[in-house]
Amino acid sequence: MGFSGIISLLWLIFILGGLAILVIWLVVMNKALDQVSHDIRKMEPGAVWLCLIPLFGMVWQFIVTNAVANGI
Repeated sequence: MGFSGIISLLWLIFILGGLAILVIWLVVMNKALDQVSHDIRKMEPGAVWLCLIPLFGMVWQFIVTNAVANGI
């Protein structure tokens, strides 16, 4: 394995690690919204998974965070 192979492996680890962190964050946000009362809740807990949509998710994550903050 040459130098370029090592760089490719490091990029793969970096991308998979970032994706794992994103999924953990989404699970936490989903559980947090699930704990909020239906009367106060701004969005359904399942809507947090829309963050996985490329480009749209970059904006949606701020909406999710705001909804969780307002509920708590």
